[in-house]
Amino acid sequence: MRDHLLPPDLRGTLAHEVMARTLRRGTPDVPARRWIEARAAQLLAPELDAEACQATARWAEQLAEVFLESPLAARALAARTRQPERPLLAPVRLPSGEQVLLRGTLDLLFLPPGSEEWVLVDYKTGPLRSLSEGEADPELASARLEEDAVQLQLYALLLESAGVRVGEAWVAYLEPGLAEEVPLDGLRSSALLQEHLEARREQHLPARPGRACQTCPWVDACDAALVAVESEAH
Repeated sequence: MRDHLLPPDLRGTLAHEVMARTLRRGTPDVPARRWIEARAAQLLAPELDAEACQATARWAEQLAEVFLESPLAARALAARTRQPERPLLAPVRLPSGEQVLLRGTLDLLFLPPGSEEWVLVDYKTGPLRSLSEGEADPELASARLEEDAVQLQLYALLLESAGVRVGEAWVAYLEPGLAEEVPLDGLRSSALLQEHLEARREQHLPARPGRACQTCPWVDACDAALVAVESEAH
């Protein structure tokens, strides 16, 4: 089915929009085709194919349906406060003492009943399966989780800097319907942010190929990723 879907950027954007609408209304809600076309224009996507639009809309709706059946979704729907697609801008102090301004858009933030600590959720739409094997791969899931955890930990750091207490952080892999909790470590997050900032300033951002390359939608554009995928296949 993926061969008939819209490009990765556009289908990911559509899936996140469907998830936000779903969490606001409590039922899967796919935007109209005109919304999809408008977002495609913003992302400079090529001319859209009607069949691909329909297939992608159905794909996004199925992801939302699967998520709604999960315990994590049940907790979110029962929350005191629910904030899908929350934008955030806050200063963060690094271990060096330097202060940087960070911004991001959180997929979902909710406050459970009787708690003063928020739950942070980030959605991932890529499949957790080996491209060569076409089946679910526990080792690949572990490798993906390790990388995705960094993003959640940085979001948690950003929220804490904005005065929001985070008690839990989860990565929700929508296509296989899995949710994994991420350990929160403020000190590690600060150190990683410091390291990344220094790498950006020095323009030293080497590729880090690994098993997660097997599910990357841009694998064909990265020589290092192609080598990693080829070595895993053998």
